[in-house]
Amino acid sequence: MRVLIKTLEDQFTELFLKSKKLVETVEDGKLYKRLLEQVPLTSVGENVIRSSNVVEQFAGGITRRLWDDPWEWSLPESLSQKTRLLEYLETVEKERKKAFEFLKTDDEISRELPAPEEFKTIGEVIFSTLRRAEHYLARAELIEYYLRKNGGL
Repeated sequence: MRVLIKTLEDQFTELFLKSKKLVETVEDGKLYKRLLEQVPLTSVGENVIRSSNVVEQFAGGITRRLWDDPWEWSLPESLSQKTRLLEYLETVEKERKKAFEFLKTDDEISRELPAPEEFKTIGEVIFSTLRRAEHYLARAELIEYYLRKNGGL
């Protein structure tokens, strides 16, 4: 059975859809407008990218045991336009779906794998990924809300 897996997949799908909707609501030129100019990760775009990076890292780790940090190839400079960022979100979602296809039953969630630095259960990796990705998306939503309410978007 895949009851738990389906529930987790639904949460990741919701995260993807929220990210996509958020990016679509922000004007191209304002996607990387920083709330605090000198502080990294204070723009909507940066936080959406980081949220997706966490999911991409999880997917690469589960499918290929490749735990590299995607931040290196998904810089805001290369995803400066909304269309490029939306394409990246779609790519990450496809990779995430492939990772979940590896899980045939809920029992596999308790299986251990060599995560980046130590052995962890697949469940631990999934829950940590979801928590971290949601954290970055919540930051993006808060920044978007603040900038919109204060005339910045």
